[in-house]
Amino acid sequence: MLVAGVDEAGKGPVLGPLVVACVVMDEHALHELERLGVRDSKRLSARRRARLADRIKEMADVHILALSPREIDAMRERTTMNWVMVHCFSDVLARARADVAYVDAADVSEERFAERIMHCLLERGCPTRVVALHRADVHIPVVSAASIVAKVHRDTAIDELARTYGKIGSGYPSDPSTISFLRDWIAEHHTLPACARASWSTCARLLKETRFRARGE
Repeated sequence: MLVAGVDEAGKGPVLGPLVVACVVMDEHALHELERLGVRDSKRLSARRRARLADRIKEMADVHILALSPREIDAMRERTTMNWVMVHCFSDVLARARADVAYVDAADVSEERFAERIMHCLLERGCPTRVVALHRADVHIPVVSAASIVAKVHRDTAIDELARTYGKIGSGYPSDPSTISFLRDWIAEHHTLPACARASWSTCARLLKETRFRARGE
């Protein structure tokens, strides 16, 4: 039986891509993940995550979906972020064709999130059974593996953006470096950088602040 784990990195940030990763393994090989020391990506150092991501890709089938800020904004015009996650998770699972999938629930209702993904999969002729759990990345090794792969992929993308734009921070709205970067960029260019998610309230607020200051001057 093929077992999949799915998790995301970058759902909340105002900068950079949303990355969804799916790790697929035979059920009899899952114990290898525990032997490797796979755990929730947030509990690992960046170096350890990178090493584990390489090993995971060697021992499992891995499917990755990365949505750019523009793609996220376009989807947000038509639907909610929860539905964006449903479509992203179902996309990688449709490619994986696993018998059962464990996913980190991106909805307050685990059952609803799983049902929505399965509905999307059935529409694509994929009968994968989906189990959604909160904190699945902490409790289920195959989801932890997906969490690691997704986090490393997004971190690499953020590093590439930093080489282009300079100091941008982590991309999260709570990061002062990220907010400082956005304020400075908007003040100089009078628009958002391509790496920003225009549909985020943070961007709308910063644009409004800059325009207010400009009128005041």
